[in-house]
This record gives sequence, C-alpha cells and structure tokens, in this order.
Amino acid sequence: WAHISITQSRLEKIENKKNIILTLDVSNSMRADDISPSRLEKAKNVLTSFIEKDTHNNIGYTIFAGKVFTLSPPSKDRIGLYSLIKKTSIDSIDQSQKDTSWTNIGDALISWIQNLEKSWSGEKIIIILTDGRANIGISPLTAINLAQEKWVKIYSIGVWNSSWSVLSYVEWGVRKYFYDPSWKKITADIDEDMMRSMAEKTWGK
Repeated sequence: WAHISITQSRLEKIENKKNIILTLDVSNSMRADDISPSRLEKAKNVLTSFIEKDTHNNIGYTIFAGKVFTLSPPSKDRIGLYSLIKKTSIDSIDQSQKDTSWTNIGDALISWIQNLEKSWSGEKIIIILTDGRANIGISPLTAINLAQEKWVKIYSIGVWNSSWSVLSYVEWGVRKYFYDPSWKKITADIDEDMMRSMAEKTWGK
C-alpha cells in the first residue's frame, strides 16, 4: 500500500505539471531602445530569469514576427532553452522575405494552442511578450476563442515604454528611426486592450 500510495502521488504530480510556451516577439520594432538596453534584450532577460526560477514545469520556446517558428517544444532542458533565448536576435527570422515581418500575434498563439491541445497533458499555458499590435495573420480574437475552448491560459506581457517616445535604436553609432508609410516617425504604441483581453478571457494575467 505504501508503494502504491507513493506511485499515485508521483503520478498526480506529473499530471499537475504545467506545459508552458514562452512566445517572444522578434519583429523589427523590438530593436527600439526606449527600454534599456533594448526591448528585445529586456524581454530576453525576463525570460531567462523565469526559467532559472521554474525548475518543475515543461517549458518550450517560440519566436514570431510575420511568421512563427518553434525553437523548442516543452521540456526540462533549461541549459538548452537558456542558450536558445540568449542567442535570439531580430535576425533570427529573415524579415526581408515575404510576410515574415510585422507582428503576427494571432498565428503565434493558435499554432501552440493547437499543439498543446493535441500533444500535451496537464495545465497548458502560453506566455507571450510583444511590443505592438497585431497587423498581419489571424485575428487575436480568434486565438482567444480557441484558447477558451481548449482551456489554454494566456499570460500577456507588454514590452514598451509608456512615455509614448519616438521609436529608434542605435546601429554602428548612428541613431535610426522607424517610419510609417507617409514617412512620419512612429511613436511607441501597444494594443493594451487586446493584451488585457487575451489574459482575462483565458484565465491568465
């Protein structure tokens, strides 16, 4: 009986483990240095700090801009995951190719909502870090509805400076700015309502 009890307890712990997908925006605006040293590097620091503290759950890693790329499925390989995050850059996705730039939040979420539902047991969580608005791909509203249906929690983290500063970064000693199609400088902007809705409607934060 003791042995059975211990085995049952271990099985319950396995079933209660979380499968977490870290989903990082690497679109070009993440180069901006309104958050030091840049939006991307700050986000990466947040992710590496998270995986150093969480040693119990399965954690996977996905990056996205206009397209979505999975770099690691959920696992306990913290060393490999740490290395992948540290090596991530804007150039991890060749955004000069068709439909690879911009911010495809909807597709990033749906790809892993479907994957988690098919392949993984236990609690399912997506943590998404992004600095902008969905402007290509499937609507985030579609992803939210699917997450509700599949019981996938979404935790949303906005990476931006709320001072509405002009977006820019330094490259080779030269400050460069982001421009809209009319050649007006772009200021920091994030769809906070959408980010909040993603979390609240899927039981996340």
